[in-house]
Amino acid sequence: MKHRILILLSSFVLTASAFGQATTNCFEIKYLDHFDLEGEDTFQWPASELDNLLLIDFTKDGKEKSRKTNFLIPFIVIQLKDYFPSCPRQNDTSTYRKLIQLYSKIRQQDFLNLKDQSLSAQLEYIREDFYNQVLNDSLLPYMGYSLDDGPFYGQVSNDFSNYKQGKSYKTDFGTLYITKLSGKVFITVTNNQGKHLWTRMMTVYSNRPLTEIGFSEKNISKSSLGYKLQMGSEGEALTLFLKPSGEFRYYYHSW
Repeated sequence: MKHRILILLSSFVLTASAFGQATTNCFEIKYLDHFDLEGEDTFQWPASELDNLLLIDFTKDGKEKSRKTNFLIPFIVIQLKDYFPSCPRQNDTSTYRKLIQLYSKIRQQDFLNLKDQSLSAQLEYIREDFYNQVLNDSLLPYMGYSLDDGPFYGQVSNDFSNYKQGKSYKTDFGTLYITKLSGKVFITVTNNQGKHLWTRMMTVYSNRPLTEIGFSEKNISKSSLGYKLQMGSEGEALTLFLKPSGEFRYYYHSW
């Protein structure tokens, strides 16, 4: 079900988009770099595609289905920013209303109280709501676009005495170790002072332990929300997300 939903909705993201060069950053929205949406590009869905998205019943399967469509939120927010009064780029009130309606449906919240507020107040409210989601570790994993399985959290290991037996990788946040014990793979991170931050046995569905993980320091990228580490595991991609301190967040594993 998850993959069918994502494949259906991703068609709107991948084929119904148009990018152009923006003239000014007139309404700042932080954290878009985490979703690879930051920069001077504008992004728009045609009105017809918005109509198709609005036909989807996001409440049919409750909050669980809503979470599976949360990856649309950053794409909506980046379009709404162009309607801020000091931004001369968009003035189509019909499209604006559809974007707000879609945002409300995905969030499963009633934003009718916004209609009596000024346009700038509406957009500032949406921006704050977006920030509250991004900074919530229970919601952030569902806000990134991915067709991979996850999010996964592995199993916390309290026995990390042997982690230095594995391969070590020096990073900005400290040192990452990949250790294989009894056919199971463990990842450990220590900070720049050598303090142990966490150790987890890497598992996927049904708590199945992963048997191998490969990594290279060059496959680390940093955003305003922390680090993204591109790894390989059992012939598939594994993407590990960490906080700026190196603390664990979650990971996805390709299917």
